[in-house]
Amino acid sequence: CIEEFDKQEKFQPPEWLKGKIFSQIENEDDLTTFISCLEKTGYDTILNTSGSFTVFAPTDEAFKQFFEEHPDYKILLESDEPSTELNKLIEYQILYNAWTQEQFQSMNGVYKRMTLFREENKSYPVKLIGGNTYQIAESSENETIKSYSQANKFCPIFFDNYLNNKDLDGSDYEFYFNRPFNPGKLYFAGAEFEDEIPAENGFIYKTDKVILPLPNGEDILKKGSESHSYNKFLSLIQSFSIFSFNHQTTNEQQED
Repeated sequence: CIEEFDKQEKFQPPEWLKGKIFSQIENEDDLTTFISCLEKTGYDTILNTSGSFTVFAPTDEAFKQFFEEHPDYKILLESDEPSTELNKLIEYQILYNAWTQEQFQSMNGVYKRMTLFREENKSYPVKLIGGNTYQIAESSENETIKSYSQANKFCPIFFDNYLNNKDLDGSDYEFYFNRPFNPGKLYFAGAEFEDEIPAENGFIYKTDKVILPLPNGEDILKKGSESHSYNKFLSLIQSFSIFSFNHQTTNEQQED
């Protein structure tokens, strides 16, 4: 018989470790809007209960700029009703597992990290081409099939060694995110982040921008650009898409 682990001195948390993630965020004077978002979406409780996370916390100034460009999100935050879109936004600012700055910059071939955000399953009009195999149809009047979005969305981390290793430079980064790349700095997609704030169950990094979930190739082709449409090219790609029914995955899905 020995003294319980949680009562032994060597297993006590260090004095500088004040508490879990949300408790640490509450101590920061310039994260009040982010705190409101966490409380609105229920992630204040989640981040203070269990699990290991890394949180990219946009400052109040970052949210001020974001709301000027996306006023609909401010309305969602101020509304009494729950918001799926606000949940998606917050989930994209949170990574699974605790990542230090040093780990972010390790050149192990992985520069994207998994966020809590998972896209909703998408429905496509399809036509049966044999057995349980389907192909995307041009008309929405055809049978509809749901494609299971199995993986969470990832978000990239950019830093000097990554760009150098991939034979890229700051102008390549600027092309994608419309902001300069400052050598020596770290970026969560298009947001520059500061030194880590340690917590009992992870790390917090203050960021100077709010990051919307980055679009994938299909999203970009669907949306097009100001002067170009890619619907025909998207239809050509989809003509080679084959769907088959997966009993196991279907049975494992939660009810709508």
